[in-house]
Amino acid sequence: MGYQEIKLELPDVPKLKLKSLFLGHLLLISWATLGQWGEQATLIHNLMFLSCFVWSIALPQSEDSIFLCLAINILSIFLDIIILAIHYPSWTTSHTAEFSAVMGIFNLLLRLVSSYILYQEWGERKGVVAVAMVKGNHMEGGSVRSGSVLTHYPGHQDSPSQYRQNLPPLPPSYSVNN
Repeated sequence: MGYQEIKLELPDVPKLKLKSLFLGHLLLISWATLGQWGEQATLIHNLMFLSCFVWSIALPQSEDSIFLCLAINILSIFLDIIILAIHYPSWTTSHTAEFSAVMGIFNLLLRLVSSYILYQEWGERKGVVAVAMVKGNHMEGGSVRSGSVLTHYPGHQDSPSQYRQNLPPLPPSYSVNN
């Protein structure tokens, strides 16, 4: 009798970052709306943000959905700051209102992280690749949609014709005679 080795493998979840961010925002928004301190001020932009988030997860190839989600998230950062500054509960209100306001602050902090991740995801969906050109001692950066654009950049050293010159000739069996 021996011991059997048991391996537990979790299934691969696509877009795990986006799904975990969505669940984090859903939880914090739910807790932030427990108290009546903000009335209904946070409800509209949070519902729009969560619906665009679901849309961007459901359509992983759409760059419109992720851009709209990013834009609403950035707008919500400013709206949350204004709403928290105006409607933050005083010390005399209930503990539920204070707890929900603190969860609103945590949601605001999570929005900063999600803005960065949504921006990265938007860049991946657009097919943008970061490129850095070194000229002398300073570096120029930019982004292009494909590597073929770089062959038209003045000063680009690697061209396909350079590689063709170093190739051996084709064997006679590969050539076609009509």
